[in-house]
Amino acid sequence: MKKYALLLFLSLSVQALGVQFPTASKGVLDLSSWNLKKKGKIEVRGEWKFFPHKVINPEDDLESLFKTKTIINFPGVWNKIKDPRNPKNQLGPVGYGSFLLKVKGLPNGTKIGLAIKRFFSSYEVFAISGKNIQKMGGMGKVGMTKKSSVAKHGTWESNFTSPPKLKNSFFILINSSNYRHRGGGLRDGMFLGLEKDIESLIKNEESIQFLLIGIFTIIGLYHFSLFKQRNEDYVSL
Repeated sequence: MKKYALLLFLSLSVQALGVQFPTASKGVLDLSSWNLKKKGKIEVRGEWKFFPHKVINPEDDLESLFKTKTIINFPGVWNKIKDPRNPKNQLGPVGYGSFLLKVKGLPNGTKIGLAIKRFFSSYEVFAISGKNIQKMGGMGKVGMTKKSSVAKHGTWESNFTSPPKLKNSFFILINSSNYRHRGGGLRDGMFLGLEKDIESLIKNEESIQFLLIGIFTIIGLYHFSLFKQRNEDYVSL
């Protein structure tokens, strides 16, 4: 059921067959050539700057931090990234870290929506332009230990206002921790667009989930009724 819901969810994000969304490179997502009003939302993919074993304060000097050479591909998990404390080892699934993306070319002073399908297993999201820090919320509670972290799964969406000047870039910062899943980070489905488009996307996703739950419930009840009529036949059950 989850597989079919995901496929339908992703199909709603594609405006036409063969659409090539802008992709983040070396931590920068340039949307100058993508008109959100005409072309619609995008799926956020590509290279983010990654900071293992670190929870970044949104008030930190992000421009200086952005110089790090550690990259993670989204969607993707941090499991196989080299541990900076011991480069001979990989990080593995358990731990915490921060992800940083610089975004350029959004329409100025516009309400922008961001949606995440699956990110394990707790996270908080910020949109930061200079001293303007917009806390967008997240899922669960980020912690540096298993005891202080609270895992929570599910589709998430929020919004922020893009910088007032068109040429200004800004950062999307995600702090995350994972102690309960086989991989930490974005598993799939991050979308960015005008607020109304992201809200519509989430409503469609919820409608699809309810529809699929209803279909499988009806199928289950049908086969259970067959089993009740011939309870010696376990095939229908």
